[in-house]
Amino acid sequence: MIVNPRPVMTHHRKTGFKSCHMCAGVFFKCNAKLTCWCNDGYNYELGDMRKDHVGEFITGHVMQHIRNSFQMGYEPFEICQNCIAKTNTLRMLDDGLVIHVEPSNICNLFCEFCSCTFERQYKNPPKRKLLPFELYSKSMEEIRNSNIKVAVIGFIGYGEPLFNPYICQMSQLARNLFSESLIFIDTNANHSPRKARNLADCGVDEVRMGIDGVDQVSYEKYRERGNFDKCIKFAKALCDETNRIGSSTKPIWKYILFNHNDSDDQIDKAMQMADEMGVKILFHLTSTPNKSLRKDEDIISQVGMSRIGSNVDKKHRSEDH
Repeated sequence: MIVNPRPVMTHHRKTGFKSCHMCAGVFFKCNAKLTCWCNDGYNYELGDMRKDHVGEFITGHVMQHIRNSFQMGYEPFEICQNCIAKTNTLRMLDDGLVIHVEPSNICNLFCEFCSCTFERQYKNPPKRKLLPFELYSKSMEEIRNSNIKVAVIGFIGYGEPLFNPYICQMSQLARNLFSESLIFIDTNANHSPRKARNLADCGVDEVRMGIDGVDQVSYEKYRERGNFDKCIKFAKALCDETNRIGSSTKPIWKYILFNHNDSDDQIDKAMQMADEMGVKILFHLTSTPNKSLRKDEDIISQVGMSRIGSNVDKKHRSEDH
């Protein structure tokens, strides 16, 4: 359900945050909508890839309203109150656009706090969709032709990107158009080794594999219906293939810390397994109700700052926020 098909351009609550991800970002939803990149804003339509020139949209009045609101100390929309996309880091378009692309809203898992899981539990769930390659290509070309600097392109969203059969073509086009950008794919890694090998040389800098545990028991508490052994085989196949062909693509084990997978023994075991596979592991923090309650300083002292991959502003993790 669309919260507000075309948001009203008024300022709302005062905010202490300096900006949000949308100040220098754009989100291609798989149904061709341009929406806010946060849980509450996932269905908050800002534009439409089929109707709008995406390059002009990024510099247009809707996106400028978001930037201006934060500069004036206000949240741009009424849905912003609990959004975790707000940040104390000043995000400016001149520093480079962040493009998030949702290739698919189809998923094989039922992760507890994912919007895709919520949608599939509705009485009349939205149809599962794939972002058409032609529409994606049009939008990327429009950004390129508008001379907008692009810092990051991420194939991510509230579905599993690898279910789009054109994911490799999408990433290769991104590389061809934006040769200097950081390009990554987020995957739950519940796929065959063949799919892993296909990702080894398709233009991406990083393949980030969401594997939150060290065995089936710790893993499936969040990644419901997932198969831990299948993920490890996927990760190993990707590591082996990138090494075999000398690819610059880096496999990364993305381990989200919850209150059920954050013990010293579990973290040490994960680091050992990662070393044995030859994959870099990053431990991510979260703001969900089942988040790890360990202090950030304790985690950093155990794993080292180079293994911390959280992109959640610390203010969102504080118990009194």
